[in-house]
Amino acid sequence: MAAGTALWFAHQQKKVLVFTTDPAPSLGSIFEQDVGSRPTAIQSVKNLFAMEINARQALAEFKEEYRASLLDILQEGTYLADEETEEDGHRDIGIPKTDFPLVVQAAWNIGVCLHLILTLSRSIAQN
Repeated sequence: MAAGTALWFAHQQKKVLVFTTDPAPSLGSIFEQDVGSRPTAIQSVKNLFAMEINARQALAEFKEEYRASLLDILQEGTYLADEETEEDGHRDIGIPKTDFPLVVQAAWNIGVCLHLILTLSRSIAQN
């Protein structure tokens, strides 16, 4: 479903990224080419990119990079303490920015899907 949705948007001249965190990813099989952990251009479709994220590895990297910040959150009780917020009331928590106007997730777990939708929507709203 996600691959078909992304394909439709690409045919509408929209630059789109479809990604999955499924432990048994199939985007490479669907598009008949290797798809890595970084946005990979789909050779047969202009404007379409795909990415297969290793969720365990991504989580381990996130924990390593933000370990100190996570400890601060636990010790302070809130991440948005007054002295740590930026002028606009938001704090950059390291959500990666993307130059893709459309991002489609291949959902395999509704909880993960909802979390990513909320995270991405907050990131887009801040840009």
